[in-house]
Amino acid sequence: MPRTFQQVAEVSQCKDMVQQVLLDYASFDPEVGYCQGLSFPAAVIVAETQQRALALGKLKLLLEKIRGLWLADFALFSSGRHAFDAMLEQELPQLAGSFHSGGSLTDVLLLEAWMTLFARWLPFRMLAVALQFVGLHGFP
Repeated sequence: MPRTFQQVAEVSQCKDMVQQVLLDYASFDPEVGYCQGLSFPAAVIVAETQQRALALGKLKLLLEKIRGLWLADFALFSSGRHAFDAMLEQELPQLAGSFHSGGSLTDVLLLEAWMTLFARWLPFRMLAVALQFVGLHGFP
């Protein structure tokens, strides 16, 4: 939790509730438990709702379609990475070539983006909308 939105006042005011929601979720879904990155969407939801039970419910709904990002085998990440690679190759072949020559650059970028659900890529005020979109549409 110390690195989760350090500079965002809305999150600083509710860090204890974020931690409780994460513990509640880990009890609800022990297969996922708590994984690195989950504190970011949880913090956005708690800051938005300001209610522990409501935040937990929203987190459960969000993760229902995408919990595979945090499961031990990272199955959703793997399938999503393959879909991303195919799209990148088709749409931006020169960039795809640069990524492939850089080794696992795609993995690093996607892990950073997806495991935090874009929390380090988008402004905080846009994240609630991004989470809503992901909750409705899921991942590839």
